[in-house]
Amino acid sequence: MLKFFCAFWGVLFVQLSGGVSCSWSSEDEVVSSSEISEQVMEEQRWYNRFQQGYLMFDGWQEIEKTVLTVTPVEEREARQARLNELGKKIGKEWSRDNEVRRIDTAMIKNWGKILKNAVESEPEKIKEVLAQISSEVDSLLR
Repeated sequence: MLKFFCAFWGVLFVQLSGGVSCSWSSEDEVVSSSEISEQVMEEQRWYNRFQQGYLMFDGWQEIEKTVLTVTPVEEREARQARLNELGKKIGKEWSRDNEVRRIDTAMIKNWGKILKNAVESEPEKIKEVLAQISSEVDSLLR
């Protein structure tokens, strides 16, 4: 099993004298630069799917647009910033390898359903719903 994982946005590129491989510790496997690049590219693909949608699922960008349509004009800029931040947090974590991620697909589906329900039936509660989801995400990422 690959024991060295790169964080999606916080990838640390270390150039070694040979530039070919690096090692987490003497007990772990040696990981080549190409394996690291493949992992980062795979995470990027999943992050894009989260943001843009995939097959039968709306992406975060679509959910964000839907939420903003029922947001009062004077609150849109702040709400969009909050949605962007939350979407990045969720997407970065969800896009990681299944063995290490702390946010899974079921959580994303649930949060999307909660947001859509708020938009459709209780738009005045979206601020509270976003705070709840954000709190859950922050707890998971600690």
